[in-house]
Amino acid sequence: GKTIRFCAICPTMVLGAPVEDSSGISTMNSLLRWLTGGRSTAPNDSMSFIDVKDCAAHHVAALENINHHGRYFSLVESWHWNDILSTLKELYPEIPLDTQFKYEGSDIIVPTKFNLDRMNSLGVEVIGIKEILAESVNYLRDSGLLK
Repeated sequence: GKTIRFCAICPTMVLGAPVEDSSGISTMNSLLRWLTGGRSTAPNDSMSFIDVKDCAAHHVAALENINHHGRYFSLVESWHWNDILSTLKELYPEIPLDTQFKYEGSDIIVPTKFNLDRMNSLGVEVIGIKEILAESVNYLRDSGLLK
């Protein structure tokens, strides 16, 4: 009989230029909200991202190699919100961040660590968080969503 092979690609927040207008359903709308005042303070937490093209490449790699099965992360490292927001401020100086947007409690968390060995076995070279954020900010600027 036929064998069924299951692969699940498990992305975190997917950012990057959409293939077509997604009008309100894209995680890019969350980024746009952050850049236009939706997040002005850094929570004591971390977040991880993946570029939309890299996430798509993970799906294709899992589909094409019959030896792949099971669940695979689709993400880059996790960053504390302090680093995410300061990088967004660097990439988009107009961001309406409060002057004290950095979390400075003595209980600052360490960003989540992931074992990416299975994901890396898919053979996809992923871009880093700063590049993901830069490409995403540039897309929002070029599309007229950011002034």
